[in-house]
Amino acid sequence: MNKISTILVPFDFSESAKKALEYAVAFTGRDDDIQIVLAHVSGHGNF
Repeated sequence: MNKISTILVPFDFSESAKKALEYAVAFTGRDDDIQIVLAHVSGHGNF
């Protein structure tokens, strides 16, 4: 079975995104081998 090494958390500073980040941190615990990556998500259509 493969081990999770990276968790991607879409983040837009909303309460839902903050809760998702808290969940990811709790999920990883003290496992330093798992990386959490935040992807800033913007509602703007212009890039």
